[in-house]
Amino acid sequence: MQDRHKNKAQYFKEQAYTTQKHVIPFLERVIKITPSTSILEVGCGEGGNMKPFVDIGCRVIGIDINEKKIEKAIRFFRRHPNYDKVQFLHKDFYAIADDQQYDLIYTRDVIEHLPDKVRFFEQCKSLLRPEGRIFIGFPPWQNPFGGHQQ
Repeated sequence: MQDRHKNKAQYFKEQAYTTQKHVIPFLERVIKITPSTSILEVGCGEGGNMKPFVDIGCRVIGIDINEKKIEKAIRFFRRHPNYDKVQFLHKDFYAIADDQQYDLIYTRDVIEHLPDKVRFFEQCKSLLRPEGRIFIGFPPWQNPFGGHQQ
């Protein structure tokens, strides 16, 4: 872990910047990001990746198994003007019911920690709308969306 990962406010800002400047333009090649877009971020941590989507007005749900990270995410977003469009769940991703579907499932620097990738993709499939997309960002350093594992 690098020092910048310990400073949660700084890391939040870095994630938000990267998502806004690099990830959203990349995603918009295949999916229009509008206030009506519904997004599920798996392994959301403190929510830095979610901020640019929330800024747009998307309906965003962040899920993480780490309760402390969810608590910090709530604190980071509490005063956001679109706070009513964001929800944080301290829950196991596999415990989400498939009664709600999303336009985008987003995960960054998480997939490498999951032991059963097949199960992950099966769960994603049940949670995606027919035209939905999955974004998976992962290290190595050559990837502009990741790198902290190296």
